[in-house]
Amino acid sequence: MEGRAFSGSQLDWLTPFNLFCGVGLVVTYALLGATWLIMKSEDPLHSRMCALSRPLLIILLLVMGGVSVWTPFTHDDIAERWFTLPNLYYFLPVPVLVLAFSVWLCAA
Repeated sequence: MEGRAFSGSQLDWLTPFNLFCGVGLVVTYALLGATWLIMKSEDPLHSRMCALSRPLLIILLLVMGGVSVWTPFTHDDIAERWFTLPNLYYFLPVPVLVLAFSVWLCAA
């Protein structure tokens, strides 16, 4: 942006980070649909969705980890906010809880 006018091109939105987040969004909705079908269906669809949800969860965790690592490396202000001491205590439970519930979901 320069003043009130956009100064970029039509493809400025097309970055590796945006594509990576888009893949994560697709995987998230696929996992949401698979777990909904687990809740609402019976065999054989139930078994297929149980088998599909574990790889989707692993892919989702990898994408979330990638975004969580990528973001502080590209934005210094976010890295400072995440890793300074008072805020670190508030943000640290988030990855711990995500990992705990993911292990619980894989075991179910």
